[in-house]
Amino acid sequence: MIRSALALGLAAITVMSTGSSASAADYDGSRGFDISVPGARFKGVINWKATDLEPPSTFAEIVNAQVSDTAPDDYRAVAYVHYEVVAYEYKCNTEDWCWWEDGDRTVYAKRYLATATPHGDTSPANWSHDAYQGRIENIWVGVCTEQWRTEPNTTIQCSGWR
Repeated sequence: MIRSALALGLAAITVMSTGSSASAADYDGSRGFDISVPGARFKGVINWKATDLEPPSTFAEIVNAQVSDTAPDDYRAVAYVHYEVVAYEYKCNTEDWCWWEDGDRTVYAKRYLATATPHGDTSPANWSHDAYQGRIENIWVGVCTEQWRTEPNTTIQCSGWR
């Protein structure tokens, strides 16, 4: 039962990329991505896997990731990640049957990963999260150009979540 719950839970992990969406029917997987807007590029690989069945736990990471600034001098390239973690709760009935159920969902929206500036600069943009007794879902990546010199942190353009 736990193994099937993990399969269903991990199958919910999706990443829009230049390839197909990420899924984990076999409890682990990997997908590359390469996204850009004029002036910024973010590429790398998303990996995910079940790390334990008792309690059910998952791990996800972005590796070999780089954000690159290809914009004019007053812009910078900024890489972000969005992900969600569903906690597992252990439940038992009066007949001593016990199981894991989905609990609270925590959304980690638009988490900063790295910045590249000036024009031509490239920076590493790796990330990882270990969800002990939880399931990581909906891992999305995005890249934006931001103006930083005259108007700090003003977003110029974003790729949208992929």
